[in-house]
Amino acid sequence: MVLGLAVLAIAQVVVLAARARALGPAPDFLTGGDDVSMLSFRLVDGAAVRLGDGRRTLLLAFDPECPHTRRVAPGWTEWLSTMDSGDLRILAIAPGPPGAAAAFAREMGWLVPVGTPAGLDDETVLMVAGRVPWVIAVNGEGVVVGEGHGSKLAEVVGAIWSGGGRASGA
Repeated sequence: MVLGLAVLAIAQVVVLAARARALGPAPDFLTGGDDVSMLSFRLVDGAAVRLGDGRRTLLLAFDPECPHTRRVAPGWTEWLSTMDSGDLRILAIAPGPPGAAAAFAREMGWLVPVGTPAGLDDETVLMVAGRVPWVIAVNGEGVVVGEGHGSKLAEVVGAIWSGGGRASGA
């Protein structure tokens, strides 16, 4: 009995290790200090937006199919309805089909441009939209100055004005 359980446990470890190798290394996500000045997004209206064009930008990375996004999205809606963005450009970015991203943003009442990382290589898509809901603050030079879980929106926005960092507890 014990020998059988030991063999089963070893077999499970071997299978899990093989699966982990097949997945490859964990992707590099955007973090403070990363230069994304050459990164551009295609908005659902067809326009292109490039980071690092002199405008501070807040990226709201979401996925309409993600239950965590659905839990955090109402807080973003409330924040967006009271936010005077001034010279802060706010973009909602989602992986997947642009139509689904736009429909979700409309459902939530977001009045910000919605885009997708369509046309970018898979590694870049994972880097930007691989964690959702996630908030990324980029200064005018195109350098990430803050990032964190979507529930830490106010803290990440604060980083864009104060110079950078990661939201605590993110």
